[in-house]
Amino acid sequence: MSVILNRRGALAFGLSAATTACATSRKGPEVILCDGGSFWGRAQRRAFYKPFEEETGIRVRTVPFVMPGKLRTSIEQGRPVIDVADISGAELPRFERDGLLAPVDLRGFDPQDIAALGPRKPRKHALPSFYASTVLAYRQELFPGREPAGWAAMWDTARHPGERMLGSGLMGQMAATFEIALLADGVSPERLYPLDWDRAIRALRRLRPSVARYWLSSGDALQMLNEQNVVIGNIWNGPVDTPEARDAGSLYTWNQGILQGGYWAIPRGAPNHANALRFMAFALRPDRQAHFASLIGYSPANQRAFVLLPPGRTAHLPTAPQNLTRQIMQDDEWWAKEDRPGITNVALSVKLWETEVVGK
Repeated sequence: MSVILNRRGALAFGLSAATTACATSRKGPEVILCDGGSFWGRAQRRAFYKPFEEETGIRVRTVPFVMPGKLRTSIEQGRPVIDVADISGAELPRFERDGLLAPVDLRGFDPQDIAALGPRKPRKHALPSFYASTVLAYRQELFPGREPAGWAAMWDTARHPGERMLGSGLMGQMAATFEIALLADGVSPERLYPLDWDRAIRALRRLRPSVARYWLSSGDALQMLNEQNVVIGNIWNGPVDTPEARDAGSLYTWNQGILQGGYWAIPRGAPNHANALRFMAFALRPDRQAHFASLIGYSPANQRAFVLLPPGRTAHLPTAPQNLTRQIMQDDEWWAKEDRPGITNVALSVKLWETEVVGK
């Protein structure tokens, strides 16, 4: 199933590859990539980074996850800190509008891989990389023999007592905190966007006395759940979909999960542009995508990878057909829109979180 760069792609990469080789002759060719840390980072290294080094001889140098603000500043200053950026769907449109990303030259990619990208499609400046879902996680004893129907169970402190955890709104849309509050308050998925800020804030304030912690990392969230510091809360599906979590009595449901997609993009002026393209073509191969999905419960962007996975594994992935219909796709374009000049809905959500949710 391995796909090697075809001749046309190799020629397309040739000139910039030669330039890169000259620039890095003293240290050898390299590419700078994100280390997502924790569960995600381990899966990245095993499925993508180490095999890419072994197959191409290009050294992978990693940096900790680059937040959008730092990435933007480094590009604007002409010194991008990374060659392949991991960008959320909600941040991507603004980077594109501001001309901060290089177009993706698809000539070095297998056309079958590009055609198989889904459910989100390729963009001029970015390609889908994986899918995750923010799901409702809970202690097994809280719902013996059944699953909670949705987020309303988290707000029902009378029927399901105990402390909660909730992803911090400081992460913007990443933990789907505002969507979760509205769904718990009875908003139907079809009417979720545009988000009703006032209604979401009221719901979040009601839950606040029962929240033990607003988490900022999946490792912190999983630890709270597994050590029984909380009984219910939201978390990304990858970390909680582990034998260790199940052994500790921590389960999750796809019901009303918020499906989110990540993208790979090359910053304008990336120092190792040609190697970045080679990495993306490599990492989108079905064999690499399947390996990644076998290590963590995140769905491959390349749908061809599903045929390489055993049926028992696909049941744990958010975009498997039986799971996809139970979730809501996060509206990236809405999150990226500007509520007022220069202030996107992502930025507005952080401000509202600080001033109206936890600040009062």
